[in-house]
Amino acid sequence: MDTEATAEDTYRIWKKNAPYLYDVMISRNLLWPSLTVEWFPEKTVQGDYTSQRILFGTSTSGNEEATAKDSTVIIAEVQVPRDDLPGDLKFDESRNEIGGYGVVPARINTKIEILHKGDVNRARVMPQDHFFIATKTDHVENGECDVFVFNYSKHPSRPKDGDVCKPDILLKGHTQEGNGLAWNIFNKGEIISSGKDEKICRWVVPPGASEVKPLSVYSHHEATINDVAWHRQHQAYFGSVGDDSLLMFWDSRDAPTKPVHAVCGHTEGINCLSFNPFNEWLILTGGGDNIVGLWDLRNLKEPLYKFKYHQDGVYNVQWAPFYETIFASGGPDGTVAVWDVGKIETDESKKSSESPSELVFVHGGHVGVVEDFSWNPTEEWMLTSVGSAGEVGDNTLHVWQMAETIYTEATP
Repeated sequence: MDTEATAEDTYRIWKKNAPYLYDVMISRNLLWPSLTVEWFPEKTVQGDYTSQRILFGTSTSGNEEATAKDSTVIIAEVQVPRDDLPGDLKFDESRNEIGGYGVVPARINTKIEILHKGDVNRARVMPQDHFFIATKTDHVENGECDVFVFNYSKHPSRPKDGDVCKPDILLKGHTQEGNGLAWNIFNKGEIISSGKDEKICRWVVPPGASEVKPLSVYSHHEATINDVAWHRQHQAYFGSVGDDSLLMFWDSRDAPTKPVHAVCGHTEGINCLSFNPFNEWLILTGGGDNIVGLWDLRNLKEPLYKFKYHQDGVYNVQWAPFYETIFASGGPDGTVAVWDVGKIETDESKKSSESPSELVFVHGGHVGVVEDFSWNPTEEWMLTSVGSAGEVGDNTLHVWQMAETIYTEATP
């Protein structure tokens, strides 16, 4: 059986079982794939709905039908029926969406589109001021690949004919594209970025600036730096990972000549990392070797544990914002796996050959690469994820929450 038939059959099985697996499952077909997604933190109650915004963008590179107007940063509103309303999860054939409780449908509605130069490789909201959005692009101009910062309150909700991309601030320093991008949750306006130019740039964005040069440039990696992340409890500390298989830790108060620590973390390139928001010592890494590594910063000789499920590398890994032991991982195999560190079985004789004891749930609704996902910061166990066009195509955005009967068993 060919790959396309297999993927389609898997999707049909997943769609049939979705009402039993989820309390919320909303799927939105996108005109263009997205490589990035993130929740805004604010949630409001509007009648029968809770309403919350998400941030994503378009990827149109290599498509002859795309025009400059198709490259946009998008802010959409997710409307989910309140969980105290009766109803059942249903599949809407006309919209190719799953979601809705009785007569009150769940919806994802585009609210704002901002023109963007090139693909939106990554987009992140400033924690201290949610009007400010930073983006990574694949657009190189005059040997520079700037990080764009938009204040979306100063842009129309839809671009007009003749409009062009006008970032409010340009962060200078990079010469090639990349994906690593992270705002500091402690220091307003402080942001780090990484890319194929093997550099990490750090800026502090001052009010009213139009162009900002980096305060520091870190160049110790010897290959593409795939991801960067700030420590969640120490404001000067951040980490980086790259195709050189190195995991590095930096102190922004030091000179950017060498990292505080550097360790070879995987047998292939490392794609992502995440600091635990509750435990200052724990960090996760995901690599091209299909492994999610759990590390203790006090002893970096080897991982504390290796999580094995994904079949084609790990692109994303994120700790949950509500429990110390819960995290998720995603990648090219089209799945997002949810894990519970507290359920690790150390007794080899009790381990299952079919499924790891620490694997809580697998979201299998994408048939292409899971490019990015984001935990909802205000609604426990809810995530959003985006899939890009794989061999069978998957330009979808999902908002989902596994059934309470599943996550109740995993709650510490």
